[in-house]
Amino acid sequence: MKPTVGVAIQLSTTVYPERCVLAAAEAYKPYCSVTVTPGAGDEIAMSLVVDSKHAHDAQHVLDEFLNYALDLSLRMHLSIEGDD
Repeated sequence: MKPTVGVAIQLSTTVYPERCVLAAAEAYKPYCSVTVTPGAGDEIAMSLVVDSKHAHDAQHVLDEFLNYALDLSLRMHLSIEGDD
């Protein structure tokens, strides 16, 4: 598979709350730049561009970014459910 240097993705805020995506974007600043904008309905639009020094491993950076954002989201959802 060819590495992805830049990609646009729509994410559901039901699964990926915006604050979790923004936290992941902050954590991944050394590897990529991420722009998040409101999307339609319960979605956010995300544009991720991998830094040129990591372009050879761009798909891995993208995959790990999404995994990290999902992990943050899961932790947040479990924390909210545990507050009942």
